[in-house]
Amino acid sequence: MDQVKEEEVIKLSASELYNAYKRNEIDADARYKDKILEISGVIANIGKDITDEPYVTFKTGELFSSDVQCMLADSEVSKASQLQKGQNITLRGKLSGKLMNIFLRNCIIK
Repeated sequence: MDQVKEEEVIKLSASELYNAYKRNEIDADARYKDKILEISGVIANIGKDITDEPYVTFKTGELFSSDVQCMLADSEVSKASQLQKGQNITLRGKLSGKLMNIFLRNCIIK
């Protein structure tokens, strides 16, 4: 009997993801939207949105740009309290696409 394959995880840096959206948002959505991504990079900010949901944003190398923003899973809140701006980190979550920022949901800290 065949085993069920684990859902494919796409690994890339926050800058690579940002640049893919900067080049062509339609193509980036086709390649990455609704897929599980493992994003690595340097933390730009750690905070909570207006609904009190915790998130981490990555530095992308652009001064005035949209962020790669990872909304954290509830299970990751205690780990998130140990993070610091400027720290290298890898997060895994499902890409929901780009509004003002590029959003990943239910992210876990790797």
